[in-house]
Amino acid sequence: MAVDPERRRQAVATRLLTAAEQVARDWGYDSVCLHVHLTNESARACYERVGYRTLLVEPASWLQWLGRPRRALMQKTL
Repeated sequence: MAVDPERRRQAVATRLLTAAEQVARDWGYDSVCLHVHLTNESARACYERVGYRTLLVEPASWLQWLGRPRRALMQKTL
């Protein structure tokens, strides 16, 4: 998910998450997961604010040497 920088801090991400969670419920799922870069602190804070919790942090690997940020797997029970 990405939000235009000019639209940030306007609850756009929260509305997108809410819509995606409703689709998951409609399809019969009882939880949702997402990946987020560890360096994206504002996104992580947003996800935590709406109930997501970190399940797993990607271990450091040779890919970090290539500049790819580590990711966290976050989950929310619906």
